[in-house]
Amino acid sequence: MKTLTNPRSLSTLTCFTLLTGTLLAACSSSATQPGAQPAAGADAGSKAAEPLKITMMTALNKPEPPKADNPMIKKVEELTNTKLTINWVPASTYADKLTASIASSDLPNLLVVLSASLRNPVISNAVSSGVFWDLTPYLNDYPNLKTMNPIVANNIKFNGNIYGISRDRDLSRNAIIIRKDWLDTLGLKEPKTLDELYNVAKAFTESDPDKNGKKDTYGFTDWKSITTFSNVLVWMGGPNGWSEENGKLSADYVAPEYLEAMKYMRRLYQEQLVNKDFLLVDKVQMQDNFAKGKAGLYIGAADDIEKMQDNLIQLSPNAKVSFTNRINGPKGVRSVGGSGHEGIVMVPKTSVKTEADLKNMLKFLDWTAGKEGVNILKWGVEGVQYKLENGKAQVIDSNKYIDEWESYGASLMTLRTYGIPIMTTDPTTERTEFMRADSSAIAVSNPSQALESKTNAEVGGSIKQKIEDVRNQFILGAADETAWKAAVESWRKDGGDKITEEYNAQYSAAKK
Repeated sequence: MKTLTNPRSLSTLTCFTLLTGTLLAACSSSATQPGAQPAAGADAGSKAAEPLKITMMTALNKPEPPKADNPMIKKVEELTNTKLTINWVPASTYADKLTASIASSDLPNLLVVLSASLRNPVISNAVSSGVFWDLTPYLNDYPNLKTMNPIVANNIKFNGNIYGISRDRDLSRNAIIIRKDWLDTLGLKEPKTLDELYNVAKAFTESDPDKNGKKDTYGFTDWKSITTFSNVLVWMGGPNGWSEENGKLSADYVAPEYLEAMKYMRRLYQEQLVNKDFLLVDKVQMQDNFAKGKAGLYIGAADDIEKMQDNLIQLSPNAKVSFTNRINGPKGVRSVGGSGHEGIVMVPKTSVKTEADLKNMLKFLDWTAGKEGVNILKWGVEGVQYKLENGKAQVIDSNKYIDEWESYGASLMTLRTYGIPIMTTDPTTERTEFMRADSSAIAVSNPSQALESKTNAEVGGSIKQKIEDVRNQFILGAADETAWKAAVESWRKDGGDKITEEYNAQYSAAKK
């Protein structure tokens, strides 16, 4: 299977990474103000309507920015009656450029803030200082922007208000990627519960699933972030970072399921059902364990599925991959939820000075979130990047598609509606597409994502490291339950209770 046959798989992560990093630029001093222009998309093609000039800054994950005659960008300008001036900033320097631009008030009409920078004090202080428009009162006037997922909308808020349009990604992206050929060899079914998952991991370790006569395989491959643990915790009914009960937030460390998930993980480690060095290896090494046939279970993003399969069959041509996101636990089928975004597009007041100017910007962003906009930004131009087959999109030339669209169109996409479906005969691709939509319905979100805590900013990182060091020691068998309970109490006294108090104060205020 060639990954290139699935442009969405190629671009999903890039889509969101780029939007976050892209600054459609040009200084506010040199940018033509949109106030005197017709709204984006209004009277497109009319001789009397001057194009709306929009400056924007965004991140670039490719060696070179798009060519001046990029057909996708030209099509966007034609359909929206705009003239886009885009400052493509290398992703590696985007955070620094963002900080410098805010400090100098040298801001474009539309500013992409990547998810990694969203809770940076630079952004929070700029919001508090009135640098950006509060979009909350306006969103209901735009048919596509008002459809923002409520969970995602909450995750991007500052002090209960929305200051940017989210650059959507799947709300839950995790999947258990499984060696299907190993399941078949051992006569096993795809796991649907934690007990079944444990049994598969044990069989993959002890029953010679590759039939080479050696005990050289194991169940899970993991890495120092312990992805297995965080998923097990949610499957057991525990929190995803923080939980809310009766209007009050509490940290996952104090939940009883946290200790139970630690015990599950310790059992995997003690029985050698996970790579022994998981706390020492990085993500690439974890993925290599799967690709090289050492492990049969890998928990990662849906974006990884085709890549993992492609890497695996290079060394094991007869290997087969399956995957699932549905593990049933005490609270039903649940999945670890993410933020649901790769940052936001903000509108600075220094370059968009009037309400009329703001509405022009929002109309353009609304188009990027509508079906016409999504199809152009997702697939490119019909007859150039793709063709239609039975109502589905088929990429014409993979190399041309990547060169002319992949990163660039994705970086302009905001709210993601599902436009033209992909044309594929590959069952893995079809099932992955279904799973993306299915995951959102079972996602367990972290309710603290939009909250800020002075104490957390000061000591949160250090006390988190201390308590998770004890968690890791417990998993390795070097600490017992008494040590864990003491670690929880230390976390609370050293700042955890104060963080909880500050989060709850904000959480309650936002609900009023």
